Amino acid sequence: MKEIGGNTNLLNEQTQYIGTHLLDLATFQTYYNYASPIDARPILSESIPYMLYVEDDVIIAYDNLRKKEIRRIDNSTEVLWSFPFVDLGEDNVYMPGEVDHIVKMLGIVGGLLWFKTDFARLIALDITTGKPAYQLSCNPADQEKPQYKIVEGIGHCYLREGDKAIIGISSSGFQAIDPSTAEV
Repeated sequence: MKEIGGNTNLLNEQTQYIGTHLLDLATFQTYYNYASPIDARPILSESIPYMLYVEDDVIIAYDNLRKKEIRRIDNSTEVLWSFPFVDLGEDNVYMPGEVDHIVKMLGIVGGLLWFKTDFARLIALDITTGKPAYQLSCNPADQEKPQYKIVEGIGHCYLREGDKAIIGISSSGFQAIDPSTAEV
């Protein structure tokens, strides 16, 4: 046996596609694609070694382990832009030398892709350019970094469907963040 694969999950809440994966047993690399729920045909021209997030016609691929980056791709897997996680800056307080990574994709609102990172950051990238639009943090390591707006505990986050606010729940309390202005 050379590989193991399967259709295992709904890709994410914002789409009806089925996420597929294939594990190459020789390299232990996992390759991802997504398929139509109607005919199970793969959508991408080839499976890629990136986790996928799809919303409407926007395909986001990210790799927390090897490449440590996020990309926007098209159906032929051509890279439209990429953003390396190292550009988020390190956490020199709790995890010196480590590179941040995505823990949760929140969604796309107003042309911005929002996600939460392991270093307690909320990041919004412009889906057209891949450039950071907003960077919020409750991490003490970011207090001297001008690119970060410091906010109270971000905690567990989700995108509220009704008004598209980003809701953060932590031991510091509850907060709603307007995703178009990044105001709490």
